Amino acid sequence: MKNPFIYFLLLTAFSVSAQETQVQSNDTIKNLKPVYIISKQQSPERMPETKDNVLFSGKKNEVLKLSNINGNLTNNNAREIFARIPGVTVWENEGSGLQINVGVRGLSPNRSWELNTRQNGVDISADVFGYPEAYYNPPLEAVESIQMVRGGASLQFGPQFGGMLNYVLKREKAQPFTFETQNTVGSYGLLSSFNAIGGKYKKWSYYLYNHSRSEKDGEKITDLNLETPMLLLNIVSQKKQKFQQNTLTLIMKCNNQVA
Repeated sequence: MKNPFIYFLLLTAFSVSAQETQVQSNDTIKNLKPVYIISKQQSPERMPETKDNVLFSGKKNEVLKLSNINGNLTNNNAREIFARIPGVTVWENEGSGLQINVGVRGLSPNRSWELNTRQNGVDISADVFGYPEAYYNPPLEAVESIQMVRGGASLQFGPQFGGMLNYVLKREKAQPFTFETQNTVGSYGLLSSFNAIGGKYKKWSYYLYNHSRSEKDGEKITDLNLETPMLLLNIVSQKKQKFQQNTLTLIMKCNNQVA
């Protein structure tokens, strides 16, 4: 009785092994390409503790890098840009996107008059103390980052309760010559073209852009022709002392709007 039982076990094991061998021989093996996961810095970021002799340590601030944000830059859609900052209110009172109305923590967003609005650190409001409305905002296609300092932490920039809002324009820092173009077409006759050249040579740097946009019979505006050229010249003389430099900036801009 033992011998037939042993023969039966050996035969069963052999048949199972043969089936596994047959299955493995019919299988195909494919080598997949590796997948790399690269981290990306998300906006908003924070200002360094000190920058350009200005102290930001311990102050509530945000920095929006527009290259890390998927937003409608053509129409200056402020809602998609400032949505990453808690407490910011955006008011759209005209459809051209020329005026970006921003407020914080319950303050009125009308023409950003509760904020000290700046471009490259220069105040662009009509009157800092008496009439601080920002009638002009740069096209977001020309903006590299947006800096915001909240509330009382911004008293070194101006008397506005809401804080300081600074649009930092793009600037070429290495190449002697660069060219950038962004062209957009859309519904309601939308045609937008942004073209810029920039470069750096020794102590001199320059950046020239022209932004034109037209739209008609739209939901928000009936007729729009917008032309915004700007030229920025900058000369920097480095001194021997550490963290010390002199900067002279020449800004020329012209803005025409028909709506």
